[in-house]
Amino acid sequence: YRELITIPVKGIGLDFVHGREENVQALKKYGFPKEKVLACGIVNGRNIWKNNLDDSIQLIETLRSLIQPKDWWIQPSCSLLHVPVTKKKEDSLEPTVISALAFADEKIEELV
Repeated sequence: YRELITIPVKGIGLDFVHGREENVQALKKYGFPKEKVLACGIVNGRNIWKNNLDDSIQLIETLRSLIQPKDWWIQPSCSLLHVPVTKKKEDSLEPTVISALAFADEKIEELV
């Protein structure tokens, strides 16, 4: 991480789904450049389950107390190619299952 933040780029994306503790510890230890954008991967792009919004908000609040980057972006933890496109046509599943799912379209909505 220490080397990563010195690379001459305008922004850095970190996965806070897989690697949350390691990334938070690195931010605590080394900080984050004020001139760079931090893209926070807070929605799991590797599974089909809904995001825990309260947990994501708590993470962002923790990060805000640690660093002040040029700007913040929130994003999925990775490409959404690992999940189906939308649950809108999933009419054969039980409502309780449907309500727990978030495919690519729904994961984007969780970020908005």
